[in-house]
Amino acid sequence: MPMIIGFLILTVSSIPIGFSNKLYQLFLARLFQGISSGVTWSLGLAMLIDVYPSDKLDFPISISYSGFTLGVLGGPVLGGVVYKSGGMPGVAYLMGGMALFNMIFRILVPDSNELNEILAKSEAVSSSSIDLESNPENSQPAANKKINFFSLLKEKQIIVLCLVTIFAYGMTSSIELVLPIVFAEKFDLSPDIIGYTFISFSVSSVIGSLVTGRLMDSKFINSRISEYKKRYVIIIIGNTVAGVLVIITGFQKTLAAFIIFMALFGFASGCGNVPVMAALGAHITYMATREDTHIADSKNSLSPEKPEVTQEAILETPVPVLANHEIKPDSNNIEENSDTNGTKSVGKSGGNGQVYSLYNVSYSLSALIIPIVASSMYKSAGLLPVCAFLGGLLAVGVSTSVGYILLTKK
Repeated sequence: MPMIIGFLILTVSSIPIGFSNKLYQLFLARLFQGISSGVTWSLGLAMLIDVYPSDKLDFPISISYSGFTLGVLGGPVLGGVVYKSGGMPGVAYLMGGMALFNMIFRILVPDSNELNEILAKSEAVSSSSIDLESNPENSQPAANKKINFFSLLKEKQIIVLCLVTIFAYGMTSSIELVLPIVFAEKFDLSPDIIGYTFISFSVSSVIGSLVTGRLMDSKFINSRISEYKKRYVIIIIGNTVAGVLVIITGFQKTLAAFIIFMALFGFASGCGNVPVMAALGAHITYMATREDTHIADSKNSLSPEKPEVTQEAILETPVPVLANHEIKPDSNNIEENSDTNGTKSVGKSGGNGQVYSLYNVSYSLSALIIPIVASSMYKSAGLLPVCAFLGGLLAVGVSTSVGYILLTKK
């Protein structure tokens, strides 16, 4: 329901943008647009964690990232064409119509608990449904309640991944701002033609994300790099290559060369950004499992610190449950129940939605701060210093921060 309400607000707030005559009207419309889009984006990503386990999260995340990339980078293409023929009212109707379509589509998509029941039946993992959002009969561990924004901010992996998000999307947002100005001033391109040039960026980024998603789930990667390290390694490689290509883009003189390098660093950034979202989801799963393990250990340990639990008391304790022939000590059933409870604890912890809210905040900060710096640099120094700044920040920032995680991992 919150996602449906978010899409409804996004639909209603998009229309006034095409008819606003005063600055405060446009500001309010954009404010509600941003709030509603942030809600829907965060909840949509959280649903992926609810449905897919961490070891199968990469390819679904790559599909989600592809749609996100088509929307963000393909927006200039479609918006430029619509604006040329219909002006701002046409753009407003386009945004409102797409938000309405998303709301209808979300109504038709089952909730995560229903999707888990379907997956549980299709994979024959358990005869009982795997419900992540309800089923209060299975009480969650008290430690799951500790997964909030403050506990997320204590995790160095999450902080580093948020920094990577700021570096990566700061570069993307700045390129979207600066290159259209360059194309209009240097090559005298119209808004619709400028939009067409970004096709190379968006399509290559989608291809890179899908290729990475498949590669992350392949035996080739999993047999050579551990489950934990593989995402961080690809984050470093993809974003470092993208940063170098952005720097080289600043030296280009022809429109064809710009388009080629836009495609190249678009592909590299797609490869480097998909593992960020998957790594966030996997770390939330790890946090919930870690807290559950601590709770279980504290309850089941028979240490000298608990003198009231003695060996004689244990031996004298009757075990009437073994008389029930319906209950069998089957190891497979134990593993299934453990996996199911572990998955439930992740969904009930609330951390999945909160970590992607933090991801969305990082994205918003990158789109707010870095483009302002880049536009000021372009106005005073030109394109090359801007590309050097963006590419260097991306390559050096990502490689050092993520490298720290890899080096300090025990």
